[in-house]
Amino acid sequence: MIVLACGLLIVLRVYKRIGLRRQAFGLLDWVLLAVVFAYTARHIYEVLGLIGSTASAYRVVGWSSDPLLSILLLEAVLLRRSVAASGGGLVAHCWGAFCAAIFLTSLGDMGIWAAAQGYL
Repeated sequence: MIVLACGLLIVLRVYKRIGLRRQAFGLLDWVLLAVVFAYTARHIYEVLGLIGSTASAYRVVGWSSDPLLSILLLEAVLLRRSVAASGGGLVAHCWGAFCAAIFLTSLGDMGIWAAAQGYL
């Protein structure tokens, strides 16, 4: 996910250089970002509470997935908005599918967390 985030950042820079970058979010964008960032904040709060306890390397590496998904979603929404502002088309639909995939992955993480906490 780190490599993907770096790649999307490069694409954002290219879009900015050629004048396609636009940051105006719609209501759906704000809702998706708010849900994912709220869950990420909750996740970071739980991880900070575990400082000092022993954890496996697998678990420690897993802690980075939610913040990385938040960054990926933000970048993908920016890219989708940039292409949609320039006329949309199939490229905008591809970035929209990318946003949906990232959001659904985050939603799956939320479901796993809710099941582990006994909410489901």
